[in-house]
Amino acid sequence: MGRKLNTLDDNLYFRREICGNPWTSNCEKRNITIYINYKNEKKPICRSCWKEISNSEYEW
Repeated sequence: MGRKLNTLDDNLYFRREICGNPWTSNCEKRNITIYINYKNEKKPICRSCWKEISNSEYEW
């Protein structure tokens, strides 16, 4: 018998997203800090990628 998801923490654990940095396709971190709208798509961005993006001159 499978385990039932019945708490908010359980649901968040299984729904954790991978970083979707459009300028670094190889990032697989899951500590999502912010979402950006890039080419009309919502992209999750991890803490380290956001630090890089916010200190750069990328446009989105």
